[in-house]
Amino acid sequence: MNPAREHFEGFGGHHMAIGITVKEANLPVLADQLEKAAEQAQLDFRQRPQLNLDATVAISELSTDLVTKIKQLGPFGMDNPVPKLAITNVRVTDVKAIGQNQAHLKFTANQAGQQLAAIAFQRGEIADKLSHLSNTIDLAGTLGINEWRGNVTLQLMTEDLKINGLQVVDQRTTNLAKNLFRDEQQYIFFNPKLLSLIEKQNLGRQLYLYDSPAIQAHQAVVLVDCPPSLKLLRQALQKWQPTQITTYFFHQTDYYASGMPSRTEFATVFAAVKRQPLTKAALLQLGKQLKIDQEKVNFMVKVFFELNFVKMEQGKLLINDEVQTHQLSEAPIYQKRLDLIQTQEKLLYSNGDQLATMLTQLLNVENEGVS
Repeated sequence: MNPAREHFEGFGGHHMAIGITVKEANLPVLADQLEKAAEQAQLDFRQRPQLNLDATVAISELSTDLVTKIKQLGPFGMDNPVPKLAITNVRVTDVKAIGQNQAHLKFTANQAGQQLAAIAFQRGEIADKLSHLSNTIDLAGTLGINEWRGNVTLQLMTEDLKINGLQVVDQRTTNLAKNLFRDEQQYIFFNPKLLSLIEKQNLGRQLYLYDSPAIQAHQAVVLVDCPPSLKLLRQALQKWQPTQITTYFFHQTDYYASGMPSRTEFATVFAAVKRQPLTKAALLQLGKQLKIDQEKVNFMVKVFFELNFVKMEQGKLLINDEVQTHQLSEAPIYQKRLDLIQTQEKLLYSNGDQLATMLTQLLNVENEGVS
């Protein structure tokens, strides 16, 4: 700042700090000199400063007595910093942004049945992400005591945190609300019809079908809808090599909950068609008549078509007299539903830990038989 000191009202300090008083009119001069000084020093803001840690501890080892013993190492200052501790492989709960403008982060660290309150100043912006995170994290900071209304509790003043492994943010939903697209992300779809529907809303976001060449590898991705198979998901993940995966896994039909129609249900629908030809309108009422879910009825009719069991003549569905014997499982749509059932069971009904493990395996496992 020395080359511009004549523009300042007050100027002083020492090799570790500087104090400046400047008129508002001269703020551009201050900003310009800061830029010049940064260029001359060849500062690289992409390089993060290294945090030196004194010890790795478990939450079970921490106590107010330890805080007292640490204080005996003081007084602390530039040449005698407060000991910094690392706590590895913890899970976070009770995550919230606090303070003015929700600027600060507060959470509870959990490890082997033990808990520790933690706070991170100026990190409130990651509260939402952290609250949905499936991974364990490592923490670094200083240990202190929080006194509130007569209660004395341990608290970690968190200076940094590291997410372990592939970052998986679990936000699975059955409601694809607009606020899910508020961030600048790569939003990836497996269903082209759903992609077209969202595109019409003009959200101003990067929306891609899963096989789009525009998807940038080694970046974060948001999986908007549930893929039709784990094999397809694995192939996509290995192509993208994402650094972070956010899962919405939106789905309109829960095939796992609905299941595969039973052989009895297939026989019942087939018998209904055999009794008399059915119009399209009659087909739409067949589920109610037979007390079978209409979605299943529609599916079974498609299976019959693929196996050439039925045909349409003059707008009516009837049995094909030249039908040949086939196993129901020979129909491509039957196999597709099986894949959907198995995929939804794993992707929609797993807990957060299981989901993170599964996606990590899909990303790293090469063999075609992964399931």
